[in-house]
Amino acid sequence: MDKVGVSNMKSSWWIIGIAVVGVIGAFLPWATFGIFSVAGTDGDGVITLILFIIFGLVGLWLSRQGEPTVAMGVKVLLIILMAVVVVIAVYDIANISSEGDSFIKVSPGGGLYLTLISGIAGLVVAARLTRKAPSSAAMAD
Repeated sequence: MDKVGVSNMKSSWWIIGIAVVGVIGAFLPWATFGIFSVAGTDGDGVITLILFIIFGLVGLWLSRQGEPTVAMGVKVLLIILMAVVVVIAVYDIANISSEGDSFIKVSPGGGLYLTLISGIAGLVVAARLTRKAPSSAAMAD
């Protein structure tokens, strides 16, 4: 197997690992206030949970492929999935940080930060995938 194939095989396992961490982040606290917290699955975490599950399933599918490259559509799909996760996480961090007043302090929870970090890591890994060159038949059309 050439160097590109090894790189994409490693990337598929990175995708699966990132997806697992992202799924865990969805169940952890996304907002805390005092001794109370709200899990991500009580809100937008459900969306990121679904996106990370899809991301992980695509990673699993890629790990089963014998080809050292991936189709451009798969790469774009993975980038879009993680871009949506990052946008949701950044929006929620900003939104939660603006909540509360001087008496009650509401702050983003660890699960939200874990989701953001996983989303950024997913973007980096997806962007580094080696895409499949167009076939000569497709170029002839």
